[in-house]
Formats: sequence, C-alpha cells, structure tokens
Amino acid sequence: MKLLAKCQFAFAGTLLLVLTGCNQNPEEIKAKTAKATREVKQDVKAVADGVREGLDRNKENKDSKKESPRKP
Repeated sequence: MKLLAKCQFAFAGTLLLVLTGCNQNPEEIKAKTAKATREVKQDVKAVADGVREGLDRNKENKDSKKESPRKP
C-alpha cells in the first residue's frame, strides 16, 4: 500500500510539472531564454577577461623579476 501511495505522489508531482510547463507562452519562453543567454554570455566574458588579466599580471611579474639584478 505504501508503494502505491508513493507512486501516486510521484505521478501527481510529475503531472503538475508538465502542466505548468505547458501553460507558458512560447514568446515568454523565448524572451526568458534570450535573457538567460545574454547573462551567461556576459558572465563568460567577465571570467575570460579576469583570466586574461591574471595571466598578464603574472607575465609582468615574471618579466620584472628577470630584469631586476640579483643581490649577492
């Protein structure tokens, strides 16, 4: 009996999710998708810029160490 109740609960939850997804306007879905894509693109660009800046800073530090004379 417990298995039947669990199956009914799972079925009801799945049905609720499916019906909720079907009730959305296709244009609304497109707009939300476009917004999410823009945000991801901006985030990826920010991460890439940060990595580039870090690599450039690391390269500058290595170059300055090569140019400075060593003390005995």
